[in-house]
Amino acid sequence: MNPIKIGFLTPYSSIYPNFFPHLATGFYLGLDQKPGRRADIELIPEFAGSGGIPSVVEATKKLLNFSNVDIISGMISYRSLPDLIPLIDSRKNAIGFFFDMGEMLPTFDYHSPNIFFNSHQLYQSQYALGYWAQKEYKAPGFIITPIYNSGYQLHTSFQAGVRDAGGNTILQAVIPYDNNNPHHLNIEDILILKIS
Repeated sequence: MNPIKIGFLTPYSSIYPNFFPHLATGFYLGLDQKPGRRADIELIPEFAGSGGIPSVVEATKKLLNFSNVDIISGMISYRSLPDLIPLIDSRKNAIGFFFDMGEMLPTFDYHSPNIFFNSHQLYQSQYALGYWAQKEYKAPGFIITPIYNSGYQLHTSFQAGVRDAGGNTILQAVIPYDNNNPHHLNIEDILILKIS
């Protein structure tokens, strides 16, 4: 019997360079197999760049068409799904099982009987935090995010929590990004504007 082939979309992560080896080890240990043993299940990583839609689509095509995987998995953004579903649905007996940190509010405008999700649901914790903050402080809130986090919807969940707890005013600012010094996060100007 051939092993089940699971293709893992593996994004680049400078803060977690051993993403796939650690994921594979945990996966095999969870199945009570020795890491690296490839008898029943074979994990095949495919580099997905920084996780942008074109990179994820190309990596998925490679896994489906060249590695002939049975399952596509990995950590993705929900934004990739409209492009991934037709690829997976076009393959007989292929499924997608994706996981995410829950940085985006899920909108299930995309449905497929072949796609499954596992989310860490960070958006729920942000909702709870916004709800708590409004009940605790009752003053208008102020969300400050770096440019990387501002593209996600965690602040939207926070705002929904504030609103549902009776608040209606919340300010938001994105820390200016300096290409010449990308690690410098200067929030002084934002705080000065807020105070004055």
